Amino acid sequence: MYQIQIIVLAVIQGFTELFPISSLGHTIIVAGILNWHNILNDKNFVNLIVALHLGTTLALLIYYRQQWVKIIKGLFLSIREGNIKYSDDAWLSWLIIVGSLPAGLIGVFFESTLKKLFSSPYISTLFLIINGLVLILGDRIIKNKKKLKLRDLRLKDAIFIGLFQTFALLPGISRSGITLIAGLLSGLSLEDAGFYAFMLLTPIIGAAAIIEIPPLLADPNTNIPVIILGMCITGIMSYITTVFLAKYFKLGKLLPFGLYCITIGILAIVYFKLIA
Repeated sequence: MYQIQIIVLAVIQGFTELFPISSLGHTIIVAGILNWHNILNDKNFVNLIVALHLGTTLALLIYYRQQWVKIIKGLFLSIREGNIKYSDDAWLSWLIIVGSLPAGLIGVFFESTLKKLFSSPYISTLFLIINGLVLILGDRIIKNKKKLKLRDLRLKDAIFIGLFQTFALLPGISRSGITLIAGLLSGLSLEDAGFYAFMLLTPIIGAAAIIEIPPLLADPNTNIPVIILGMCITGIMSYITTVFLAKYFKLGKLLPFGLYCITIGILAIVYFKLIA
């Protein structure tokens, strides 16, 4: 049964991670509805979920492989020359590095405190509703904000967006969603905000997965083949959603995602309060 649970959670993670609807929130809520308290209360639950994200990281690296090659080359070139030019690939690489730092540092220092929230489906539903409200607000920003190009951002903008991304450490708050909103507030178009969100997601979730995998593997009860299978499933699902969202963000809106989060959150609260 535990193996089936991992596969189901891998599908959920892969499908919801890049959509602005909180994969962690969905994972906890679904596990709560199915009464999978064994996995919610497992000491390695967070390690497992974060490990599955390695599949998402690989999917993003593969899809944006050409952009990542240019970004990495630009980074090393700027270091070698000791000069950073605005609006080139090197500048984009530093925007990614600076934007990734706040969530990475806060995640490390407050990891134990935040993990206590992950076993509560009810808390996740509340944050999911908040996530929906924020997305609806973001939909209004799309209509009213002046549109900047990603390469026009400055480091202070990257720090601002990175600080916003730290809210995604709360279960129910979407990492891609909250980063999108911060990008929109900084003046980016939805397309550029989405691209920057995916660029920031890649090193953050990749590094987190690498950190959390060793404790998971150290547990003698860990079924490594099933974990690997789960990563593959998550990666395939994430790649499919990346293809869709890269096109959707060119013309799409955040309102449908916001209404979805609020609806699912309310239904989940009713379930946990009146039925469960």
